[in-house]
Amino acid sequence: MKQLLNLILTFLLSLYILRVGAALSGGAVISSYGSIRQVYRFVVALDGSGDFTDIQRAIDAVPDGANGIIEIKEGIYDLNPKMKYPYKSIIVKSNLTIRGAGIDKTVIRSFPTKQPPGSNTRAPTVLSQTDIENLIIENLTVIQNGTPDNLGWSCIDLRGGANINITIRNVKITDVTGAGISMLKFNNVIIENCIIENVWTGIALNGGTNGLIKGNRIINTAGDGIFPQTTSSNLSVTDTIIEDNYIENVGDTGIDITSVAGRPPHERITAQRNILKNASIRVSYAYNIKLVENIIENAYIGIDAGQGTPINITVERNKITTSNRAGIVFSGAKDSQAINNEIYMTTPTQGTVQCGISAAIWGTGVIAGNVIVGAANYGINFAGWRLGGSSQITIRGNMLLDFGDIGIYDDGLNQGSVLVENNTLWDRHLPFISRYGIRTDYEGNRWTIRYNRVYAGSIAYISAPKSNVYDNIYEPPS
Repeated sequence: MKQLLNLILTFLLSLYILRVGAALSGGAVISSYGSIRQVYRFVVALDGSGDFTDIQRAIDAVPDGANGIIEIKEGIYDLNPKMKYPYKSIIVKSNLTIRGAGIDKTVIRSFPTKQPPGSNTRAPTVLSQTDIENLIIENLTVIQNGTPDNLGWSCIDLRGGANINITIRNVKITDVTGAGISMLKFNNVIIENCIIENVWTGIALNGGTNGLIKGNRIINTAGDGIFPQTTSSNLSVTDTIIEDNYIENVGDTGIDITSVAGRPPHERITAQRNILKNASIRVSYAYNIKLVENIIENAYIGIDAGQGTPINITVERNKITTSNRAGIVFSGAKDSQAINNEIYMTTPTQGTVQCGISAAIWGTGVIAGNVIVGAANYGINFAGWRLGGSSQITIRGNMLLDFGDIGIYDDGLNQGSVLVENNTLWDRHLPFISRYGIRTDYEGNRWTIRYNRVYAGSIAYISAPKSNVYDNIYEPPS
């Protein structure tokens, strides 16, 4: 018992000595799993009321291996006020918290004036040069003062090495030549509640795992809004959640989950509850992807084999309003499904062939429980693909309303075995403007068409001479 008391007293004495030392050096002490690490706290203020007036000097004052908390008071911190090369950036390191006084209160700016496209005056605003871990950037605004042109630096550019345990939150980023935030080889990254405007790409994830991209507002990008990318060293993006983001007015794709041919596919990414306006979702060469409860206006969801076959893609409970050629496009996916989506089609541009869902799915495909309203041509078709005997498609329990030509159509091509059952197809125009409710006239197609309620088709409600057709009802729903 006496030995135990001596050990406790010795430990408390050593802890007291360390705390006194920390107090004398402006820091504190923390303990993590038995280790003791000093925390250095510095205040940066332009008026001289803090420890430093320069952010980089405060960062450099934190010894390597220690934790640092850099609190930046209100003001505009110009990194290159004289516009003189070589241009300065804030260079971050591990174990740092960089905390401003709030968005638009603490402003870090690369250049005092905005640079035109292609200007040689460009630099990252926040930069890493090595592997980074345990970094937090929060509660501030970062202005690069460039113009999006895909030739320049990202604003927060963490591509100097691997990134572990990184959090960027409540940060506003504007006027960027490249990406608002670019992250390389990440593991456990959180990017949340940020505002990103007038950039080339909003958020670029360059290979990694365990990411959470949540609650961000991304507006006016020349390229993609959120773009998981595969690195040249064959590191794809895996186990990442993209949720509750607002994305509007993008030049390319709102959320682009696309790997590169010849490199590993992205895997296990979920995009859910995002709102996209004039911004689509694309998936190509990715496996086990879920697109759930997103709201999309004037755009669509596209699942294509442009870079490589996407496999096991689930598109579920999304709401899409669009004048585009389709609401959901499966174009060479494999073992995928569209379930319980709502698709409202508006008038397309002249000459555009429009459908609600294109179901070109290899292997096993399921199109079930969807509501599709107002497609100018087809409710469900096959995007001009010939699937033949390489697929087994089930079209079940969908409600197709007010389609202009054919409710469910084989495109006049060999689609192999398709089960069409328990669907409601209703052309509510009087008289009908549709020609057929269900049509599969290709002689090689042997569909099973049963238990459908069809009230459409000025020529025929079902035209399927080679198929097994039974127990369908030709009358309007009650």
